[in-house]
Amino acid sequence: MRHIFSNTLAFIKIITNQTYLGKVKFGGQLHQGTHQQLISSTLFNHVQNKMEKLGIGKK
Repeated sequence: MRHIFSNTLAFIKIITNQTYLGKVKFGGQLHQGTHQQLISSTLFNHVQNKMEKLGIGKK
């Protein structure tokens, strides 16, 4: 059971990571990075909205 829980947390961490939008956090602020954006902002925001409605990822 612990293995499944660990994978779930890893998955949530990945799908909430703005690095995949081509962004980096520096000095507490989000900036455009030099790396390629891997997912669209639309898809990222859609996932975040779904997670919020389901109460997933809240501490």
